[in-house]
Amino acid sequence: MTRKTLNDRELHAVVMAEVRDALGYLGTDSDLAEERADALRYYMGEPFGDEREGRSKVVSRDVADTVEWILPSLLRVFAAGDDVVRFEPVGPEDEAFAGQASDYVNHVFAKENKGFLILYTWFKDALIQKNGIVKYWWEERESTVKESYAGLTEPEFVALAADADVEVLEHSTQDGVIASNGAGMAVTSHDVTIKRTRRDGRVRIEPVPPEEFLISRRARSLEDAAFIGHRVYKTRSELIAAGYSRAVVEDLPTFVESDDSEEELARWDGDELPSDESRDPMMQTVEVVEAYIKVDADGDGIAELMKVTLAGADGGVLLDKEPIDHVPFAALCPVPMPHKFFGLSVADLVMDLQRIKSVLWRQMLDNLYLTNNPQREVIVSRLEKGGLDDVLNARVGGIIRAKQEGAVRELAVPHAAAASFPMLEYVDKVRAGRTGVSPAVTGIDAEALSNQTATGVNQMSAAANQRIELIARIFAETGVRDLFRGLLRLLITHQDKARVVRLRNQWVPMAPARWNPEMDVTVEVGLGHGSRDQQIGYLGQILNLQKEALANGGMGMVTPKNLYNTLAKLVQWAGLKSVAPYFGDPDQVPTQSPAPQQPPAPPHQDPAQAQLAAMIGLEQQRAAAEMQLKKERAEADLTLEREKQLARLALDREIALLKAKTDLDLRTAKMQAEQQAQA
Repeated sequence: MTRKTLNDRELHAVVMAEVRDALGYLGTDSDLAEERADALRYYMGEPFGDEREGRSKVVSRDVADTVEWILPSLLRVFAAGDDVVRFEPVGPEDEAFAGQASDYVNHVFAKENKGFLILYTWFKDALIQKNGIVKYWWEERESTVKESYAGLTEPEFVALAADADVEVLEHSTQDGVIASNGAGMAVTSHDVTIKRTRRDGRVRIEPVPPEEFLISRRARSLEDAAFIGHRVYKTRSELIAAGYSRAVVEDLPTFVESDDSEEELARWDGDELPSDESRDPMMQTVEVVEAYIKVDADGDGIAELMKVTLAGADGGVLLDKEPIDHVPFAALCPVPMPHKFFGLSVADLVMDLQRIKSVLWRQMLDNLYLTNNPQREVIVSRLEKGGLDDVLNARVGGIIRAKQEGAVRELAVPHAAAASFPMLEYVDKVRAGRTGVSPAVTGIDAEALSNQTATGVNQMSAAANQRIELIARIFAETGVRDLFRGLLRLLITHQDKARVVRLRNQWVPMAPARWNPEMDVTVEVGLGHGSRDQQIGYLGQILNLQKEALANGGMGMVTPKNLYNTLAKLVQWAGLKSVAPYFGDPDQVPTQSPAPQQPPAPPHQDPAQAQLAAMIGLEQQRAAAEMQLKKERAEADLTLEREKQLARLALDREIALLKAKTDLDLRTAKMQAEQQAQA
């Protein structure tokens, strides 16, 4: 079958077909939208809709309690230390850059993008609404400022005017004389007003509301998805600033909020939905769909990844298209389902239990209400005038006017609320088994720990923490790893100039252009066997063994770097943010090691054993020499690259000064010629 190149109209039709068939699209996935909307309502503790007037309407908050207890544990795992991830070198040439990449990418995530809040929102979306999505991209920013300078010397003015980002708005000169070696020297000063344009690029990361994310029904993951879409709402001003035609943007219909999105209604609580009532047409919002689709647009028989931007009602206008090399999303799910993109959330595991507990609570409270305020049997004929009003408006210490004793009789209601408490405890046990969250683990119930040995408590805590650790491991190996790989790729691709950033109280230049985008990622999460206290105990034992080995010369097994790594992990598990204030990295602190002392040869040593020991020593020396040579070679390459950059900057400055001087001479000559012509 011969394929042809797709024109814009055909490409638009292909994309819209994928949009309408995608999971998450309004009107086609009512089940998914309803499930996620229900999870939000359960989290907010909203009524179920079957409440009866005069009866208890209390709602248990099991979904919110479970999510809010799991979140701190997850965030402590990922945000306890300086680094969320570490990049591992692929080859010896990456050794010098892997550490820089780790420090810089973690800095970009945590400092320039509010990494903690991103993790909080991302994880919370996943725990409540099945999947959490974040989007990352490179954003070019441009800003202009107006500046005025007075009394600039000739070289200063030339250097300022030569800047490609500077536009001279006003310029005047003043002649003067200064003393020099006993004689006067004429000088010219410059007063100038300029407009400076600053252009800068940065990595941006933003959690995506689940209802805005679209994905192909056939997709099992982001990697194999034939279509991924992001439905966003932008003002006309934002679209024009992004470079789209003003005429096209002004013709786009304004987005009108509808009641189709169950999730959005649940998120904004119905009455709080944002409205678009701006009278400025440029500030009114337009619906935009960013589609990332694999399509054979050039007819070569191979589907390539493209980004297609649609705008207007139902994606009616194709704004642009461009080939891309990756999809800028990362996704995670706490309970993945095999062979499906959407799995289960923690809310899905708890919602039925919240419903059961709410019913039990309501019945218990109704029983208490009736026990404390029972119904009455009244013989109206035996009441005095106004006696019925006394019955209806009962008050403490009040009287009931009656003609005869026994005219009013309370109907006894059996107190059955106590029988429901065992059922409530059973529901809590079921929740603990499903999610790992229980009173014993959270520490909110002292009675849960009574009559328990320390070993029993540790076993209960470890068993419960296994579920939370499993969620943390799933998050680390899926969305978090994919996000940081994407950030590294963005920095290497787009940042073509070195940036100086502050890391560990030092200003360090970062030039990602030479880094390897294929470096592996290790997520620095504090996962292992046992609780935090147990792991601190294990590390303490390891530290003692390391100190004993170092006291005996290291024994070929322990180095100062090994000791530093153990101390750094102890500081991290102690809840402290950085190891730098407490211990110095031996790789960064130059030390003078004493001359090695040769241990005395043991008496009557077997010659064969001595020869074997000598061969092992030579092999270790050779391996150490090779490693040192590779390290020095990588450091030399890095130093050479820095020197080249400095030389290039100096040359560019000289060229700019010469250009500015030439332009100034030409402008002066032109002004003089015009003055002569006028004269």
